Order: sequence, then C-alpha cells, then structure tokens
Amino acid sequence: MNQFNRPNRNEFLSDIRKFHEKFDLGYEGPPRDLRLTEPYGAKLQKFRRNFINEEYLEFVRAEAKEDAAEELDACVDMMYVILGYCYLRGWDVGEAWDRVHRSNMTKERVPANDQRARSPWDVCKPIGFKPPDLSDLV
Repeated sequence: MNQFNRPNRNEFLSDIRKFHEKFDLGYEGPPRDLRLTEPYGAKLQKFRRNFINEEYLEFVRAEAKEDAAEELDACVDMMYVILGYCYLRGWDVGEAWDRVHRSNMTKERVPANDQRARSPWDVCKPIGFKPPDLSDLV
C-alpha cells in the first residue's frame, strides 16, 4: 500500500535553517533581494539559480536511467535547494505554502472531453479563480 504522509513543514524549514547556520550561511532578516546583498550580490543569485538547475538536471538524468532511487534523491535535493533559496531570501515559505495550497484546492479537474484538456491529468483554474496574494511576504 502506497502512503503519502505529510511531514510537519516546520521540521523541513528547521532543517534548512540548521544547515545554513552550520555552514555560516544563516539569515534571519526581512525578505531581501539576493542580487542586492553584500558582498556577493548578483554572484550569489546566479549561484543559487545554477544550483537549482543542477539539481533539476540530476532528476532528468535519473529519470532517463529509470533509476527510482536517484529520482527520489534528486527530488529531495531540489526541495532542499529551493527551500534554502527561500530561506536566504528571508521569505515566510510556510505561510506562502498555506496560501498557495488553499488557492490550489479551489481548482477543478478538467473532464477528458473538455476542450481545455491537454492531458488526462489536467487541473484548471475555475471561473473567478483568485491566485494567492504573496506580496506581503516578499
């Protein structure tokens, strides 16, 4: 039986904070633009962007090899790196998650015979859909 247990998001976020603090990469300030941080600025932003891309490419390679263990490792690595990016930006990713999730739960499954259906798995925004407002978190 396949089971998906939702871990406590605070554990994930705490792990990310601990990792960054261990390597003297901690940040406990307000939301910020990495391109404007001293002393690295745009170099730090580019490093993080490349890091995210590197982890995604590891996933693509694992998928091509049909290696499920490597795919899982790549997925978790992507999550780790992306959460690290959010941490360095000073974003309240937990609150953002909750808002995006609530918004996503208002979407609807697209019937297979609907002209909007691009695949059997499509989910779409209903009429009157309101995306989450994250502007106060950045």
